[in-house]
Amino acid sequence: MWNASVAIRRYLRTFMPSNIAIDQLRTQRGLSWVLPVALAAGLAYLVAAAAVSSVVERGGPGSLNVLILLFIWNAMKFVWMGVLSLPVMARVVARERRVEGYNDHEARPPQGALVIHPSTGTSSKSRPIIRS
Repeated sequence: MWNASVAIRRYLRTFMPSNIAIDQLRTQRGLSWVLPVALAAGLAYLVAAAAVSSVVERGGPGSLNVLILLFIWNAMKFVWMGVLSLPVMARVVARERRVEGYNDHEARPPQGALVIHPSTGTSSKSRPIIRS
């Protein structure tokens, strides 16, 4: 039983388009695309669910209700991914700013220190850097 559930999960993760897209959005490169893709895909799935629902209401086959549930489920997955990505993006931006701040501090000599320029061999006092 356990092996069957693992095999089904692996199949769904590998071959279902919405799962592939969500896995790509969870990567560091995909994180910047989460909100636009979540909004577009969520809206597209909800529009598709509404369209199929109107077909069923006009006398279409009742088996299309399964497709409606699938569209709504996929829309919820994308919207939920968009909501969960906000704290993750905030954490990544804070970490990048912290690292950038450390690198800026370490790369600059202390104010007033004697600096020897490697290209010219001359020395000068370091000046404070004004950030805008």
